Amino acid sequence: MTPSAETDRVARLWSPEPQIDAAFAAAVAHWPHLVRSGRGLAFPLPGRYIAPGGFFDWFFYWDSCFAVLGLTVCGRWRLAREIVDGLVASVEEFGFVPNYNSQDGVCRSRSQPPLLTSAIREVWPAIAERSWLERAVSAAAVEYTGYWMAEPHLTGLGLSRYVDPTGEGCSTVPDTPHHRALAESGWDNTTRFG
Repeated sequence: MTPSAETDRVARLWSPEPQIDAAFAAAVAHWPHLVRSGRGLAFPLPGRYIAPGGFFDWFFYWDSCFAVLGLTVCGRWRLAREIVDGLVASVEEFGFVPNYNSQDGVCRSRSQPPLLTSAIREVWPAIAERSWLERAVSAAAVEYTGYWMAEPHLTGLGLSRYVDPTGEGCSTVPDTPHHRALAESGWDNTTRFG
């Protein structure tokens, strides 16, 4: 199937394992239940996104990047592009992609692992519009230089780290600098692991 930003056909993939095929089909069948309009978020996004499910109806950074991987494998190029457009719009607004964007607020003090360039590379074959690529790459450069390669993320050793010194607008339980840094790394705190 030729990638096309104008179509949203789901490709049928086959593996030698029927259980993998069944799991894949179940995931694909569930996606329509997770699609949300970005207009209802505290920072409105230009298109749709995939909510992670459960009680989270939020737009999360790295959850979205992993959703893009699955969507492109299935040929859902249009929705994958809308998600990347939401990531790019977030960088243009905040200088980075916030950890989350919910109906009630935006986490302005931390991000999540920087996967924007991977998401851009994933949808590029379906878009092939130079102006889109220039805008997306520009946003990725802003995120990299202005957020990850700047204080407080950049250390004296020249290495970047996960850090959230203030927790402004982002609740973390427990609310400590250590647990906020864990949240920026993408690690979900649970009572099971302390």
